[in-house]
Amino acid sequence: MNNNSQQLLNYIGGMPRTAQTKNGFAPKVCERCGLPFEWRKKWAREWENVKYCSEKCRRTKGPHQDG
Repeated sequence: MNNNSQQLLNYIGGMPRTAQTKNGFAPKVCERCGLPFEWRKKWAREWENVKYCSEKCRRTKGPHQDG
């Protein structure tokens, strides 16, 4: 987590959320943004093949860039 994200969390007063095991499926880490994400029912049939946390990350090409 970068410094700006930590400052925002401190300002909001929250702690960073961690991905939890759901329905027996361990969380994964997004190949694009590096954030952990949880199993979703819509991914039930293809959880082994899911690599990205969102459609935005899936569509974006290249490595993640801050800013």
